[in-house]
This record gives sequence, structure tokens and C-alpha cells, in this order.
Amino acid sequence: MICYLMFFLYNEHVKGVAMKKKCLVYLIILPLLLPLSAHARAGGGGSGGGGGSSSGGSSSGSTNSNHYYGRGYNDPIGSMFSMIAIGGLLVLIPAMPMLAYRRRVKKKAKQSAALLHRMEDTDGIWNEKLIKQRVEDIYYHVQDAWTNTNVEDLKPYLTEHLYEQWKMRLTWMELRNERNVLDNIKLLKSAVVGIQDYRDDSQDSCWLYIEGSMIDYTINSQTQTIIEGKRKTSTFVEYWKLQRIGDTFYLDDVRQKEDVNPEDFTDWRE
Repeated sequence: MICYLMFFLYNEHVKGVAMKKKCLVYLIILPLLLPLSAHARAGGGGSGGGGGSSSGGSSSGSTNSNHYYGRGYNDPIGSMFSMIAIGGLLVLIPAMPMLAYRRRVKKKAKQSAALLHRMEDTDGIWNEKLIKQRVEDIYYHVQDAWTNTNVEDLKPYLTEHLYEQWKMRLTWMELRNERNVLDNIKLLKSAVVGIQDYRDDSQDSCWLYIEGSMIDYTINSQTQTIIEGKRKTSTFVEYWKLQRIGDTFYLDDVRQKEDVNPEDFTDWRE
């Protein structure tokens, strides 16, 4: 497959300027298509994955292109554009699944948004903008409380059972002299992808797609040495369940991208 792409790009370049324009397009869109990765985060999110494979693909692309075009080709500018295109495609190809995944999420979010719009007329808690504001508030506060091991600061944002789980995890980390350091915390995107609306409001809940980024590593709290992770920003995807308590939503569950599919979440109203 790779050899075929290399041969195709070489022939296209020889044909003329059109190839150079394609190369520039690939170079511009590549940063938008890189897959996401994760490490630990509040509650102990999944360990890293996708980012490493994309990096390896880029390195492989550089090696192959240098080997192929290091045979005395007499157009250095054209060769440079061709090498960029080949290296770009070697990154683009493994990134395609993530691009398709985001399209699936967008489709599911659109369905949920349509239902939210109808539900808001009878129950103001289902206002999409307010839900996202609540998610943003929870996101930044729980990450801050987690990294500073301030257990009590988690209470206004978590349901009771999730609070007890996270409290136990933080206690266990403290006994092991571990602290999860989170920095440069950003919420990149959130979208409602599942709704459960009951006549009994105490059963109401919704699921949100969460895309975020942060520096995420764990240190030995006595020696201050890193025992897991790196001081490098990484991006990740999670799914959050918000449970209604009174007229407020609280974080009730967190699942990792690899554990669920966007289609797993349903929109339902009793």
C-alpha cells in the first residue's frame, strides 16, 4: 500500500504543479487529524495510547521518503514537496479512524441536541448551553481538586457514590506516596450524546462526550521524582455521565473512549 502511494505521488509530481498544491493541502490539514491520547487525570483515567502510534508513523514516513528519493533526482524542490506529501500521508492514513470517529460523535450529538431543544420548553434543566456550562465548571474544579488532593473540594461536583470512589483512590495514592500532577488543563470540546428523562426527575441523567488536554504525570510525593507519565501536554477523550439531583447535575460516572461507542448512548424520554 505504501509503495503504491509513493509511486503515485512521484508520477503526479512529474506531471506538474497540481501535485505541489496537494502537498500543501495535506500539510495544512494534518494537525487537525492527529489521533488523541490519554494518561491518568481525575479519577484515574486510562493510560496513553494513540499519540505514540501517530508519532511512529511520522518517523517511518521520514525514513521511507529519504530512502526513495535519495537516488540522484535532479529537482530538489520537487523532491522536497514529494517527501512532505509522502510523510504526510503516512500520518494521515492512521489518523483516518479518529476522523471517522468524530463524525460519528457529531451525528449522535446532533440527534441529542434536537431532543434537548424540545425538552427545554417543559423543563429548563435540559438547556444545552447550561448543561455545557455545568460540565465546564465540573471539569476544571475536579481536576484541580484531584491534583491538589483536596477531597472535600470534590463534593459540590460529584454524586455521593463517585465521591466515595475517588476519595478511596486518593487515600490509596497517599499511602503509596503518589500524587497525580495535572497542569495546563483545558476543555477542548463537550457534546451531549445521550439523554434519559423520566417523570421522576431524580432519575434524570445525560452523557457527554469530553475532549480535553493537559499535562499529566504522577510523582513520588517524598522524592518529587516522576514515576509515570511526562511533563508534556496530551489530549484525550472521555464520556461523562451527569446525574440530576434537584435542579443541578453532578458527575456520576467517567468512561474511557476505548470502553464505549457513541452509538451506545440513547436518547429517551418517559
